[in-house]
Amino acid sequence: MAYIINSSEGVPSRIHPANRKRILRKLSPEEEREIELYIAFYKYNNCKEHHEVNTFISKYELWDLFPIIRALNDHGAYKGIKGISRKAFAEVCTRLNIKGDNGAPLDKSVHY
Repeated sequence: MAYIINSSEGVPSRIHPANRKRILRKLSPEEEREIELYIAFYKYNNCKEHHEVNTFISKYELWDLFPIIRALNDHGAYKGIKGISRKAFAEVCTRLNIKGDNGAPLDKSVHY
């Protein structure tokens, strides 16, 4: 279990394991904004699987709203699929408490 010092009390507080990686990722303000927007689209569209939000964003040509976290992803036979970076995906999964879906594993991810 990791600990963090609570600045107001000066005593160690436990960090839940699910939040430990999030703290260590240290997102920039721009990454934070884009991830929050991505999650808003996910929730607004009642998505159940991760790829559904990517389909929505692609359908309405909204990828320009995500210049930092967007990526072209390769999943086995499927190459150059528009989506988000590994780092952003990990953060989205942590915040939504999801594990992704049953799609093909990610082989490669390139920012564009």
